[in-house]
Amino acid sequence: MGLEISHCKATLTKPAPTAAQLITQAPVKTPILPLDMELYGNYVTKNNFEGFDVEFDFFKPYIQEIYLPVCPKSKEPFTVIERYFPIFPQPKGQKILICAKNKSGLSNAKKYFKHSHWKPWQNKYVFIFEPNIQIIDELAQHFMQRLFNETELGGIFIDKGEEPDWYYFRPYTLVKNMGFYYEEVGHQRNSMNDDFWQHFAQPTCAFTKKCDFEYALSCIDYYYPDDTKECVEHRKREFKVNFIDSYTYGQSWMNISG
Repeated sequence: MGLEISHCKATLTKPAPTAAQLITQAPVKTPILPLDMELYGNYVTKNNFEGFDVEFDFFKPYIQEIYLPVCPKSKEPFTVIERYFPIFPQPKGQKILICAKNKSGLSNAKKYFKHSHWKPWQNKYVFIFEPNIQIIDELAQHFMQRLFNETELGGIFIDKGEEPDWYYFRPYTLVKNMGFYYEEVGHQRNSMNDDFWQHFAQPTCAFTKKCDFEYALSCIDYYYPDDTKECVEHRKREFKVNFIDSYTYGQSWMNISG
């Protein structure tokens, strides 16, 4: 994966879902609201505040009750969902629906998830093949209806994702926690010299001081085999604009991973 450097800034607001993201089909109540990084992934809570060079209260102006996505537990028992799910296992905890795009995709999906880190995989995934892709959203909504009662459905959303051979659907709900939202305003990959690694040592990975931003800029002088001087100068200019010029004390931090 390599080095990844991000300029993050705390914010009081998070992106609102657009009409294209929120899919509802009456009379089903469960909306399909994809969990993407822009919508729900950019947050820091007091419980997962790690790797910073400051205390949590450093971001006090932005700390508030925020909504976090969590996986709900489905109700029991249930064995069959009409013709679409003839061999549906007894639900224990969260269920993820895998809808293959074709018959070979169904086989590929089963092989993939059997060897994935989700264990036991048989109790977590439900596999189907529906040739009519126009109705898979509706199938997913009915799937969730059978997992949750009417009261629970009021707070349940469906995360939808796509892979080359299949779609996946998983339920989630939102709970409140103390933390703050943030947005990424700058990004840099690799291109740093050895001084960078010596200065930014673990376990700290989130740096809030402007002098650290400036030191990182001074480390952009690594040349790849095909690099020219102009390539390196271009990276420096981009970093200065996206990290140095847009820095705000008490709001900015530089996140380093890799």
